[in-house]
Formats: sequence, structure tokens, C-alpha cells
Amino acid sequence: MKIPKKRGRPRLSNEEKARRKTEREAAKKAAADAGLGKSLGDVIATQKKGKNKIEIKTTTSFLLTPAGRCPVELHGFDKEAIAIWVSHVRNFKSKNTQHTFQSIRYWLRDFFYINSKEYKIAEANLKEVISEFDIINYEPFLKKKYDAVKRGII
Repeated sequence: MKIPKKRGRPRLSNEEKARRKTEREAAKKAAADAGLGKSLGDVIATQKKGKNKIEIKTTTSFLLTPAGRCPVELHGFDKEAIAIWVSHVRNFKSKNTQHTFQSIRYWLRDFFYINSKEYKIAEANLKEVISEFDIINYEPFLKKKYDAVKRGII
């Protein structure tokens, strides 16, 4: 009598199941000892007094160009309107990210023609308002990087 072949994965013996289980547990323990598998940012394992010391550091990304249209409507280009708009706009971001002057200025294009007088006034008011909300102007850093690339350092 011919036994039909089964399709799919072959059945494992109890010994093979136990061996694979111990290998998985050993790999998990080694990863935990090395500090791998953490989801809260960068994990740095340092040797200290024969033990692994694990430090978890979260990183903050700075948003330069947001995706899509601005989620909040702007109702003017004076300082008060810009301040109210910025206070609402800065809450629309991903986790561990922070808006910059450049990202908020990018959304000004949704409301004003970029070469218009209103846009220039709104941008000037935005530069004054961002210091109240602890928003970083990334322009000096970008200029330094550009000059370094231009000179061939990086």
C-alpha cells in the first residue's frame, strides 16, 4: 500500500521541538542581555563593573518640510493671528518630532502667494512669534552644513 505524501511542513519530533524552544529562549536571553529589542529610542549598552548597563535615550527629530496641506486655517497676517495659528499648528506632528521655523513657514505657502507682500509680512511676524513658543530656527545650522559641503569638508 502506498502512503500519500502530506503537503506542507513536516511534523517535528518532540526532541526537535524542545531543541528549537531552548534555542529561541537562549537567543531571547542573549538579546535582552545585550539590550536589544527596546522600542523607546536608542539603546546603549556599556560595560561597567562586569555588568551591562543599559541607558535608553529618546531622540527628537526636527521637522523641516511637513507633508500635505496645513491642518489649521490662518485668518490674517498680523502678529496676533500668526501667534494663534502657530499655537494650534505646533500640535500637529508625529511622536518625538518638533516643528521648526522652516516647517511652519512652509505652511504659509498654503495661504499666501510666495512673492506677495502679505507673505513677506507674515514671514516677518512669524520670525518674531516663534521665540514665544520655543520653536527652533534651523537656518544657521543648515547654512553651516551647506558651507562645509561647498568647501568639500563633508
